[in-house]
Amino acid sequence: MNVRIIGRRAYASFVLSWLVLGWSGSALADAVAESPRANRMSRDELHAIAPYLAQLVNISMLDPALAASMVPESWIESLLDGALAIEAEVPAAAGAADPPARWPIGPWPSPASLAASIRELQPAAVASLYAALRPRLGVRCRERKLSIEACEGAIRSTVSRLSSKKVAARALGKPVQAITPTQRELARLGEPVVTAARQQLRGVGTTLWGAPQKPVQ
Repeated sequence: MNVRIIGRRAYASFVLSWLVLGWSGSALADAVAESPRANRMSRDELHAIAPYLAQLVNISMLDPALAASMVPESWIESLLDGALAIEAEVPAAAGAADPPARWPIGPWPSPASLAASIRELQPAAVASLYAALRPRLGVRCRERKLSIEACEGAIRSTVSRLSSKKVAARALGKPVQAITPTQRELARLGEPVVTAARQQLRGVGTTLWGAPQKPVQ
């Protein structure tokens, strides 16, 4: 699996972060793989959970505590690593169009199949799982000498950046003035994936934090 596509910097709203992060493929997984932390998501885990992530998240609609109990610490660690890295990215000149991603990526043979998986995630379920996992996220934040507010700010920034209009424009081959590395990698996945990810991320952001925030560049 090419776990290079979305990031050295990671996904976006909670599980979407895992989804688009891990599998769109980019630096996140590589960055996480290079991390000295013991509790981090491995590539083998990414391979194993990819087909089942949406089902796990959606369980939280019925039983948030049960769904949360099935989430290992490595997932929370990887989410936080990715969100902090994406938030720290500096937009740079977009330059020429990037080549499209090579498929298959993990268990997905095409952009349409990954887009379908992303659409399976219910924003309300993501929000429910996030609430159940928030105390554990707080522990990870304190280990980094960060407040839960700072960590959540990074997650919100990640959601905003990955759902930005400039990602959609880039995916369609339209010019943009400046873009972050992770936004470029997401755009490489193609318009079907970008459209599905933006729709779901915006839904998650609204469910968790209310009205959409001013987009982060």
